Amino acid sequence: DDAVDIAAGTSADVDLDGVPDEGGCVADLDGDGAVTSSDLGVLLSAWGTCGGCAADLTGDGEVLSDDLGILLSAWGGCGNS
Repeated sequence: DDAVDIAAGTSADVDLDGVPDEGGCVADLDGDGAVTSSDLGVLLSAWGTCGGCAADLTGDGEVLSDDLGILLSAWGGCGNS
């Protein structure tokens, strides 16, 4: 069960969507099944400090270059779509 894995710490859920990040596509910020320019737009519009926003892919409270790197490395279709 995903919720049990997340609660036990055996699966990460950085974007807090209730789906383990290793099984989903954490950088698909608009939920369309692919990481594209619209996701980049979401990330760039949230740039800087943001508490718990979806674009904070590292979960550190800020949207910065490390989050951009995660998004760019996931560019394209998501495996679970």
